[in-house]
Parts: sequence; C-alpha cells; structure tokens
Amino acid sequence: MLLRGEMSPADLIAYIRDVKSQVSMPVTYADVWEFWLRYPDVQNAVDFVSIHILPYWEDFPIPATIAAAHVDAIRKKVAVAMPNKEIVIGEFGWPSAGRMREGARPSPSNQARVISETLALAQRENYRVNVIEAFDQPWKRWLEGAVGGHWGIFDRAAQAPKFRLRRRRVRSPALADASSCRNSARRFDVRRRLDGRTRQRRAAAVVATDRGARIAARDLVRLDARNRSGGEL
Repeated sequence: MLLRGEMSPADLIAYIRDVKSQVSMPVTYADVWEFWLRYPDVQNAVDFVSIHILPYWEDFPIPATIAAAHVDAIRKKVAVAMPNKEIVIGEFGWPSAGRMREGARPSPSNQARVISETLALAQRENYRVNVIEAFDQPWKRWLEGAVGGHWGIFDRAAQAPKFRLRRRRVRSPALADASSCRNSARRFDVRRRLDGRTRQRRAAAVVATDRGARIAARDLVRLDARNRSGGEL
C-alpha cells in the first residue's frame, strides 16, 4: 500500500487496528523495507514488523556475492530504527533465470548461493525469513519480464526441484525445518518469448559460467512452523 501510494499511513494504521480488534492472532503489515523507515509510525500498530528485502530488485542492484550481507545489514538498520519490535523478513529470494541488472545476475548457482548464505546468517542471528518462492510463477512474466517467472525453488514446468534437497531438524525454536543444497549449476531449460512465439533452448552459456561457482551443501529452505500451533503464518 505504501510503496504504491494506495493508502495513507494514517488510513493503513486504522485498518490494522480494526483487524487487530477482531482477531486473536498477531497482525503485521508487509512492505519494502525503505517504506517502513519512511513511515515509522506504522510500527506502533503492528505486533511485529515485516519487511521485504530483494537484493536483485534494489534501486542499486546487489551482486549475488554480497546479497546475504546486504540482507543482514538492512535488517539491522531497520532494527535500530524500531528497537521494540521483532523484525521479520517477509519476502526474500533470488531468480534462477532472466535478465541481468548491473551486477545482479540470475542463475541457478547464484540462487542457491544467495538463499543458503542468507539463511545461514538468519540461523546464526536467530531471525525469521520467508523465502520467495516455492514454485516458479510464469504469470509474473507479464509484470516483471522473463525474470518474474523464475523465482521458485521448484521448476513448475518440470515439477521438480532445481536443487537436490534434504530435510533435517533445526535447533532454533522459531525455525523448524531445513533443507540443504547439494549441487549447484546444472543444465536447465529457459523459455523465452521471441516474435510472439515461445521456444526452449539449453542454457549452456549460463552453466559454463556457473561451474566455477560450485557451492557446498548449505541450508537452503527454512520454514517458520509457528502456524502449526495456531500462530501466524
């Protein structure tokens, strides 16, 4: 709402408080981190602050090599401005294919690296992160270009994970499940629309450049399990 200018901060606060008066679960509002800093009064209406940090889409795009550090630095910046609230990262992720934005390059290995390194930081610092997204959403290409359809950990068309996953228990009480990325770059199909037609090609060039960036097995997916006990999602 604030990012798109669809509602004033005062009206938003009124809506949040109206919802809180009718439900027993925690209530928050989610928006790009910069708009929380522009309108800090909104924090007084929510139970916890939910910020979106997408390094690829920043005004000054962040390379994959420092994306995890960027996410952590932004979270800490917001935490300093709002010291009495839990800061939850509502949206975070990296695309596996699409156009390059300055130094931010979509690829399978960069996706694995950014997600695993960021979640490793979150586990050490004990804060919650929602990864976007579970599955590729092709419809988003109409809004964001080709890259919009490649944010998923799972390839929707192939109905298979882009990475080999394994599940294990995480000790942190707020983070219940985890998965690990065992392999990085591999060949994958990229669909591109050209002259009104859709064709597939092998992304051999991407794979060739990714082979030098193999990633050891790290935590890939971490899910917040509070909803299992009736809390918020």
